[in-house]
Amino acid sequence: MNKPALVAEEDHHLLPVTLNLTPTTYDIDYASHVSNIVYIRWLEDLRLAWLDAYAPLSELMKDGIGPVLLRTEIDYLRPIRLLDRPIEATLWVASFDKLRATMKAEFRYNDQVMARAIQVGMFFKVESGRPVRVPARILEQIDSLRRTH
Repeated sequence: MNKPALVAEEDHHLLPVTLNLTPTTYDIDYASHVSNIVYIRWLEDLRLAWLDAYAPLSELMKDGIGPVLLRTEIDYLRPIRLLDRPIEATLWVASFDKLRATMKAEFRYNDQVMARAIQVGMFFKVESGRPVRVPARILEQIDSLRRTH
C-alpha cells in the first residue's frame, strides 16, 4: 500500500495562521467539487495572511526582499463541495534552514482533513533576483516561540 506523499519527517508547526474559506459557485468543477486550481489560490491567500501576521510584505519590499515559491504539492483526501462551509485552512512553518522554508497547510471541514499541502519557498533580493537568508524578523519570532515552549 502506498503511503501519502505528505508524511512529515519533522514538523515544527511554527507560526500558524488560520482562515475560514467559503467555496463559491465559480470554485466548483465539472465533478461538482472544488477545483484543484482553487487550492492553489487558497494557498496564496494563506501565504499572504501569514506574511501579514509575521512578516508584512510592505516591510519586506521596503528592504528590497520578496518571497518566491519553489515547489507546491497537494494531497486531495476528500472532495470539498459547494455547501461545505466554512473550510478551516491553516498554514504553518514546518521546517526551515538559512535559505528555504517548508510551509504546510491543512484544509478541514467538520473536523475532517480534506486536503494537505506542502510548499517550499525562499526569499530573494528583488533587484538582483538572488536568494537571501530567511529575514531576521521571522527568525526572531521563531526563536521567541521556542523559548516559551
